Amino acid sequence: MMHTQRAYQVKAYDDLDALTKAITGIVWCPCCGFRWNGLLFLNDATGPDGAQEYAVIRERGMVQVESFTVSWMTPEQFKELAARIAEPGWPDAYGQVYNRIEAAEGHHCHLCA
Repeated sequence: MMHTQRAYQVKAYDDLDALTKAITGIVWCPCCGFRWNGLLFLNDATGPDGAQEYAVIRERGMVQVESFTVSWMTPEQFKELAARIAEPGWPDAYGQVYNRIEAAEGHHCHLCA
């Protein structure tokens, strides 16, 4: 994960189809993240003008397991890979992350001002 000090506002999704539509259909502010099935998808892009890059974090233990360049993926590719990563046995490839997860009402940053 490139942005180790970034604080994130995370929106939870119960449904993979809804997450796929949200994350692949919009260019998000750099401090936005998503939660689905024990995984966090934290925006690791340098800004909203470039490719949308997401660090995929296993929430239990806050361990990065993958990185997605969502801008280069079709919704079907995103959905397939997210489902595979959520299955048991996907390796903890990148190590622990220490970013803050904040509630929307307490999140005040210059990135989304």
